[in-house]
Amino acid sequence: LGHQAFNFIRPERGSDYPPTPKLYWNEKKQKYNRLDVTITGSNGVYETEGINNGGLNRHIEYCDYMLWQYIEQLKDLGIMNNTIIIFASDNGTPSWGKGSLVRQRGPHIPMVVYAPGMNLAKQGRQDVLVHVVDMLPTFADIMGVEHLLDGYAKQGKNLWPYLITTKPNHRRYLYSYIQEKQQIRGKLVTRDMNNDWWKVDVEVDDYDSYPKITHWDALPAEFAVERDNLIRIMGKFDLYETEHDYI
Repeated sequence: LGHQAFNFIRPERGSDYPPTPKLYWNEKKQKYNRLDVTITGSNGVYETEGINNGGLNRHIEYCDYMLWQYIEQLKDLGIMNNTIIIFASDNGTPSWGKGSLVRQRGPHIPMVVYAPGMNLAKQGRQDVLVHVVDMLPTFADIMGVEHLLDGYAKQGKNLWPYLITTKPNHRRYLYSYIQEKQQIRGKLVTRDMNNDWWKVDVEVDDYDSYPKITHWDALPAEFAVERDNLIRIMGKFDLYETEHDYI
């Protein structure tokens, strides 16, 4: 969305849909300002007010507005029920998400799969672990081109079987890294890039305020078992000094 994204729905328009907020160079402050477009409203009823005033709320409203444009065009073209929309991001804001070493702030992103014509077996919020690298084999499966991935080393796991069947789980862990710093999460515990361990078996409302683990002997034995397994997995990926683009 934005950044002069290519209009795959109407390719004759090229890279002009959906529009991004216009940037203006502030010579005095030596920085860009985005001041023109803020989208407010919901449920298909929007008003244009300008974009930066209002902080994160305005960004959410703008993302909602852009996605609404896609959905309205898909409806107009009569292909809404033959379309799968996956909404996600790469990282959060620089101060909170991107580059953060604390808990899962850096790599944790939203993911929404919307496929109204597919009658997916899974509906609503799902308590499973999904990684962005899962998208490559998932897309290949959906498009029927899995054979094109033959011979390539893949860390991603196809999410599609989970979505269309009664399969109860998807993957056992999530791994991420920044240079030589590693992070990993399982179903019970997670280790952040500060080497601190956190208890994540019960999800918290803000996806961040997990209890820190300081006394492993106070937890059931399966917590330490998962910890030890996650440590072994991190060892397999600890290749930054010799092959830092391995993943």
